[in-house]
Amino acid sequence: MCNYIGIKNANKFGSIFLIIYFCKEYIYILYFHQVVETKM
Repeated sequence: MCNYIGIKNANKFGSIFLIIYFCKEYIYILYFHQVVETKM
């Protein structure tokens, strides 16, 4: 069984997706950065 924590941090520069997987004795970290174009 794998437990995971999902974190989404949104700001005016873009969105950051951080997913941490806890599998047995291993920790997997997935980092996603999505750039969102904004109009001033």
